[in-house]
Amino acid sequence: MATTNRIDAGQARIGYLFDGDPRTPPIAAQLRRDSDGIFIDVPWMDNEPSHVQSRWFGDVEYGDDPEKALFRYEPPSGIDFHDQHGNVVLIGCRDYRSNRRFPVGVGTGTLVADYALLDATGGQRYSRINGLRSEVEGLGAWIGLRSLNAERTFSADQRLATATLQLRSPDPITISSRLNLTIRPAYRYGPGQHPDETTITERMLVETRVSKPRDWLDHLSPHEAIRDLVRVAAWSDFSFQTHEATRDDDPIRTLDGKGHGSQWYKVETSRTGISSPRAVGGNPAFLFTFDDIGPQGVRRWLRINSQMSRAISPIVRLLDLREATAVTHVAQLGIGLEALGFVLAREAGLNKKKAGDERFDERIERLADNCIGPFPIDKANWLASMPRLYNGVKHANRAMPTQLELADGYWQSLLVFRWWLAGRLGARKSAIRNRVEADPMTVRARAAEER
Repeated sequence: MATTNRIDAGQARIGYLFDGDPRTPPIAAQLRRDSDGIFIDVPWMDNEPSHVQSRWFGDVEYGDDPEKALFRYEPPSGIDFHDQHGNVVLIGCRDYRSNRRFPVGVGTGTLVADYALLDATGGQRYSRINGLRSEVEGLGAWIGLRSLNAERTFSADQRLATATLQLRSPDPITISSRLNLTIRPAYRYGPGQHPDETTITERMLVETRVSKPRDWLDHLSPHEAIRDLVRVAAWSDFSFQTHEATRDDDPIRTLDGKGHGSQWYKVETSRTGISSPRAVGGNPAFLFTFDDIGPQGVRRWLRINSQMSRAISPIVRLLDLREATAVTHVAQLGIGLEALGFVLAREAGLNKKKAGDERFDERIERLADNCIGPFPIDKANWLASMPRLYNGVKHANRAMPTQLELADGYWQSLLVFRWWLAGRLGARKSAIRNRVEADPMTVRARAAEER
C-alpha cells in the first residue's frame, strides 16, 4: 500500500508543530509544498500560547522582553511536524514572510525548509547527519553493474521454457576516503501497480557515511559532483531521483528498545532538483564510462570540480538553462572556457599576471593542446571561429553572430570540453575513439563544419 506520508506539490497538510523547546506547547500549522519549496504556515494570536512563535518573524519589539533574552527570535533549524499521515522532520527552517493585523493581534508567519525527512522525529538533531545516499538517474548505466542475473532455457522449438532470475547486489565501489564516499548497487522488488504484477527495480546509490555527524552540504557536495560527472559524460540533464538520510543515534528499533541497523529516512527537498525518472529507449550515449576512468578518475573529477569550480561550474550548469537563448548559452560557455584556459596557463607555470593577460584565443588554444588526440573536430576552424562568436556576444561593438553560427560553435566547444575532460580523467583515446565518433554531439559538431 502506498504511504500517505508524502509532501507532493500542491498538497497541504494541517497538523501540529513542535519546536523542541519544552517551554512552548505544540501549535497548529500547515505544511505545504509548491514549485518554490517546502513551507510551514504558522498562525498566532496575541495573548495566546502561539504568540511565542510570532517572535520568529520580523523585527518587532516586545515590551515583555526588550533585551530579547527570554524567548527565541528566530526559528529553530530543526522542527517536528505531526499529523494523521505521520511525522515529518523539517531541517534548515528560516523566516520566509509574515503578515500581522494590528491592533487585533492576529497574524501568520511562513517558514521555508531546506529538507523534510518523512517518518523521522527529533528535528534538532537531524540538522547534522551521519549518512546520506542518493539515487542518480543514469548512474547505473554509466557504471555498468547489474543486480539482476537471468538464466533462460529453451524448448526444442526454441520457445522460452524457463527463466531463473537471481537478485544479488554487487559489492559497493569505494571512491574516496573523504566522507567514506561509495557507489552502492542495490535493488528493490514488490507488488506492481496492477494485480498479478511484480516489479524489480535496480538502483545505483551514491553514499557518504561518517561516524561524526556532518552538515547536509558537506554530504551533498560529492553527491552533486558525481551526478554532474554522469551528466557531462552523456551531456544530459540527469537528476537526483531520491535522497535518504540516517543518524547513528536513531537506528531501527524493536519493541524491546534495542537498535538493529541503520534507519534510512526518505528526504524531500527542492534544493537538489529531484525528479522522476524519464522514459527513454536504450542506454544513454556516454562519451566515457566508469570503466574508462575507474575510481581514480572519479577522484580526479572530485578534485578538479572543486579546484576548478570557476571554470567547471558555468559549463556544467548549462544543462539547467532550459529556456535560455543561444546568446546566453554561448556567453556562459565562453566564461567557463576562459576560466579553464587561465587555470591551464597557471598549471603550465605562468604567473598570475601573465596567465591573466592571455587573450581568449590563446586560452582555448591551450585547452585544445591539452586534449588527447586526435582532435574530434577541425581544430584550426574551431580556434578561428569560437573567439569571434564569444566576442560577438560579449561586446556590444562587435557584430552579433547568427543563431546558426552560435548553435554550431556551442556544440563544437562543448565537445572539445568533454573530450579534454575525458583525457584529464584518465580515459585512453584508444578506448573511446569509437565512442566519440558515435556521440550525438560529435554528429552535430561535424555537421556544422560541413555547412
